[in-house]
Amino acid sequence: MATPMIQFEHINKIYGETKAVSDLSLTINEHELFVLVGTSGSGKTTTLKMINQLIKPTAGTIYFNGKSVTDYQARNLRWNIGYVLQQIALFPNMTVGQNIALIPELKHWDRAKIERTVDELLTQVELPPAKYRDRMPAELSGGEQQRVGILRALASQPQVILMDEPFSALDPISRTQLQDLLLRMHERLKTTIVFVTHDMNEALKLGDRIAVMRQGKLLQVGTPQEVSKHPINEFVRSFFATSSKQSALFEQPISQLAQYWRPLVASTATESLSSVEPDTLLKTVLPQLVAQERVLIKRAGQATAYLTRQDVLQYLNDQMTEN
Repeated sequence: MATPMIQFEHINKIYGETKAVSDLSLTINEHELFVLVGTSGSGKTTTLKMINQLIKPTAGTIYFNGKSVTDYQARNLRWNIGYVLQQIALFPNMTVGQNIALIPELKHWDRAKIERTVDELLTQVELPPAKYRDRMPAELSGGEQQRVGILRALASQPQVILMDEPFSALDPISRTQLQDLLLRMHERLKTTIVFVTHDMNEALKLGDRIAVMRQGKLLQVGTPQEVSKHPINEFVRSFFATSSKQSALFEQPISQLAQYWRPLVASTATESLSSVEPDTLLKTVLPQLVAQERVLIKRAGQATAYLTRQDVLQYLNDQMTEN
């Protein structure tokens, strides 16, 4: 039987005459990857921030591990709750390793344990410790910074991690990669995660359960299958349909991107590049474009063109703009 980790009981949050959250009652279970999804102004981020007391409710009670959050000292509560934002605020004058080790050091962990934890975590997200441990944040790409931000939240082994639209500022390729990474880490570590997004497609991909919010109210809670197959009203149905159209782009064969292909000429560097057939699905090509900037396209065993990461991003942008 599921064990409740976080419970909202008749929560209201009012700013002046605006009800940001209205009579919210909700239970998030231990080890669950729970997604709050909704459009801008739906109350999802306010709900998230009330868990660790960054925002305090106007009325109602929130329980963490069976105890009201108001019964905890805020500092102790937050040490048991990791937090990942859309814009990762890594300390620019600290190395990657020092950023990850911050909370364990504040908790006075043994130095050897801290170093071991940092290296193990970096290895898990495919950032080799010898290469990345002593780098500065400015030397990292946006996707790499976001990985380090996730590791910093995980390093002290918190019971819960709050994630507020952590991938929304990334390009679609990096975003897909980090979604897959998060699913792998959640499967391995079983940490309770509360994830906020405005993207129903992301919610359906990540969530064990999804809570759909609108204008401060909770509309529907269920598994991805329940929400997608049995939307409770027209808003949820249309919200899901819009995201489904975007998701369908990744199910297209790369032959659909033919106008974005680049002809292969003698001067094109092809060493160590992987190759794909025109009927290969775009979602299958994406991981290859993370590891390398381009892939070769073969017809009848002969490479005649190539596709770059930037070409794919342009295609996705064009399609989303048209739709």
